[in-house]
Amino acid sequence: AWGPKFDGQQFYQYDPATNTTATERTPWVPYKNNRKDFFETGKTFVNTVSIDGGTDKTTARLSLTNLQNTWIIPNTGYKRNTVALSLNHKLTDRLRISAKANYTNRYSDNLPSTGYNNQTIMYWNMFQVPNANLNWWKDYWLPGAENITQRSPFSSLIDNPYLIAYEMLNKSNRNTLTGNVQVNYKFGQHWNLMLRSALDYSYEARSQQRPKDTERYKEGMYRTQNIFSQEINHDFLLQYARNVGKFELTASGGGSRLRNRYVKDELRAERLLYPGIFSFANSRDLPITLPYRAEFAVNSFYGLATVAFNKFLYLDLTARKDWSSTLASVNGVTEIPIYPSASLSGIVSEVVKLPEVISFAKVRGSWAEVGSGTTVPYRTAYTYAVATGFPSGLSNPGSIANPGLKPRRTRSTELGLDLRFLQNRIGLDVAVYRNNTYDQILEVPVDRASGYNYSVLNAGLVRNQGLEIQANAEILTRPSGFGWKVFGTYTANRNKVVELADSVFTYQLQRGPGGRGTVEARPGGNMGAIYGRGYLRAPDGQIIYRNGLPQLTNDVMLLGSALPKWKASIGNEFRYKQVRLNVLVDGQFGAKAYSMTNAVLAEQGKTKLTLPGRYNGIIGNGVIDNGDGTFRPNDVVAENVPAYYSQHYGRDNIEANLFRTDFLKLREVRIDYSLPASLLQRFKLTQATIGLYGRDLYILTKWPAYDPEFGTLNDDTVSLGYELGQFPSTRTIGLNLTVGI
Repeated sequence: AWGPKFDGQQFYQYDPATNTTATERTPWVPYKNNRKDFFETGKTFVNTVSIDGGTDKTTARLSLTNLQNTWIIPNTGYKRNTVALSLNHKLTDRLRISAKANYTNRYSDNLPSTGYNNQTIMYWNMFQVPNANLNWWKDYWLPGAENITQRSPFSSLIDNPYLIAYEMLNKSNRNTLTGNVQVNYKFGQHWNLMLRSALDYSYEARSQQRPKDTERYKEGMYRTQNIFSQEINHDFLLQYARNVGKFELTASGGGSRLRNRYVKDELRAERLLYPGIFSFANSRDLPITLPYRAEFAVNSFYGLATVAFNKFLYLDLTARKDWSSTLASVNGVTEIPIYPSASLSGIVSEVVKLPEVISFAKVRGSWAEVGSGTTVPYRTAYTYAVATGFPSGLSNPGSIANPGLKPRRTRSTELGLDLRFLQNRIGLDVAVYRNNTYDQILEVPVDRASGYNYSVLNAGLVRNQGLEIQANAEILTRPSGFGWKVFGTYTANRNKVVELADSVFTYQLQRGPGGRGTVEARPGGNMGAIYGRGYLRAPDGQIIYRNGLPQLTNDVMLLGSALPKWKASIGNEFRYKQVRLNVLVDGQFGAKAYSMTNAVLAEQGKTKLTLPGRYNGIIGNGVIDNGDGTFRPNDVVAENVPAYYSQHYGRDNIEANLFRTDFLKLREVRIDYSLPASLLQRFKLTQATIGLYGRDLYILTKWPAYDPEFGTLNDDTVSLGYELGQFPSTRTIGLNLTVGI
C-alpha cells in the first residue's frame, strides 16, 4: 500500500493494547499472509446408505444421505439430510403404478454474504493493509464495550472480519419435498395411457442479523423472511405404437396442468433498542412488513409422432400449445400460437456402401419453434406494489402494464453429422445451428415524466448461431487389460442483437458498480457488450495526458464482450485391470470482464502495476494535447503518484480494469480402484470401489482476481461482465468409497 519503504525504519503505528496510535515508534514490517491466514480449509463429508430390492411384481429403493460442510470462511457452512424413496408395483400385466418421494432439509446458522459491500469478507480483504497483524482483529469487541463498539484498527469504513464471521449472521432452514405418482395402463397391444401427478414443495425460514456499530447499521438490524413455494403438475399421455411392414409408428398426445404459488413474508427491524438481542420485540421502531404473493398457471396440450422406415430413416414431429395466466388480461388470454417442430435423420451407412474405414454414418436436420410466457405475474394489468421504507402501505407500479403481452418465441434450425470409424473406435459428431429469439418480454425505460420508469413490451430479435463438435477415440485396447480413451468437445457461439423495440437504441442488461459501466444490448452488438469510460486518446491511439495525469473520456464506449467466442475440453481415460484414471482439461477464450478487485487494490497501491515511480514520480507514456490539433510527447512528471495510478487503474477507468477471461483448467483428475470379481465373491459384495479425486486443481489465466469463471449475484440472477468482490477460487480434493452388499 502507499506508505514508507520497508527499510527497517520505525514509525508511530497502531497499538492493539490501547486500540489507538502507539506512544512509541515500532518497526514498519509487512505481514505477508495477513489475508490468506484468515481463510480456512473447507471440508465436506457425504455419507449415503441405500437399500433396494423387490420381487417379480414389486421393487423398492430407499436412500439416506447426510452432508456436512464447513466452508473457507470461519463459522460458515451448512448441513443437509436427504431421504429418497421409490416404489414400483405391477398390479396386473396391463397396470403398473410407481411413486417417488424426495425430502431434503438444508440448514445453516451462517451463510457468507457476497459482493462488494462492507458486510462481506472480500470487502475487508481489499482494504486490509499489509502492515497489520491479523491477530489484532480477533478480539472484535473493545474491552468493556462488548456488543456496543467493534475493534476496527485502520478504518471506520470497513467492519472487522471476525465480527462479520461470528456476529453478522445469515441463517437459513429450508425444507423441500418433491415427488410424483404415476400410473401406466396398457390397452391391448398398441395403446398405453400414462397418468401422473407431481409436487414440488418448499418452505424456508431465513434471517439476517447485524450487531450495533457496524458500518452500515450503526444501531443494529434484524430481518426475517418466511418463504413458501409450491408447484403442482398433473399430466397425461396417450401413446400408440405399431409396426406396418417396413414402417414403425409411435404417436403420443397429452396435456398438462401446472399451478405455481409463491409467498414471501418479510419483517424488518432496521434499528435495535438494546445490543445483542435480535428480535422484533427489541426493535426501536415499528417493524416494516414486506409481504409478497405471486401465483400463475399454465395449461398445455401437446402431441408427438415418430415414423421410422426400414430402420434407417426417422421422422419426428411435435406440436404444443400453452395457455399461461401471466399473459392473461382484462381483454382475455392472448392468442397463443402452436409451437411445432420437425426433425429428420437418416443412417446413411444402412443404405449406402461406404469405405470400410467408416463404420457408421448418420445425417440429421431439425426445425423447431418454442415459446414461453413470463413466470413473473401481473404484468398485463395495473397492480399496486408494496411500499418500501414504511411500516406498511402500497405504492404505484413502476412499470406500464401491457394487456396485449405475447409469449417469447425462439425458432431454431440445426444440421448435424454423426460419423464413426474403424469399427466404432473413433467417433465424430458435428452440429451447426441458428436460433432466432424474438418478442422477448422486456422492461424498456420510458420518460419519467410519464410517472413510470419502464414499460413492459414484446421487443427485439436476438440471434445465436454456432458450431458444436464432439469427438472420441479408443486409442489402445490391450489383452493385458490396458486401455486408453480420449474424448473432447468444442463449441463456438456468435450472439447478435438484430433489432430492439422501435425508438429504443439500447437495452441495459446490467449496471456496473456505482454506475460505472454497463452491459448493454444494442442493435448490431451482442448481449454481453461492455460499455464504459476509458482513456482519452490521440488519433494515433496514444493516451492523452494533462498535468502529468492520464485523461478519461466523458462518454462511454464499447470496450469488449463478456461472452466467450469458444469453449473446449479434452479428457483422457486410462484403464489397467481394476484401476481407472480420468483426466479432464477445459477452457474458454475470447471474452472480457471488469475486475472491481483489481481497481480497488490499484487505488490503494497494492498491485505490482503501481510500483514504478512510487518515490520519485513518473512520466506517463503518451502525449499532451497542444490545443491546435497537434500533440507532443508527454514530458510532465506526475509527482502525485497515488492520483496518477488512480487515473490509470481506478474504478472509473473501465478500460484499464477490463481483462480477458481466457483460461485453461485442470478441471478434474480421478483415480478409482475396483475390487476384482474373485474378491467380491469372497467377501460377498456386489461392488467395492475406492476413488481419489481432485477438481479445479490448476488454472492458467491472466485474470487478476482469483478465477475468471466468476459469477456476480444480482438479486436472483447471476450477471456477467463485472466482478465485484469475488471469493477466492478453491480446489477440491476428496476420497470416495462405494460398497455394495
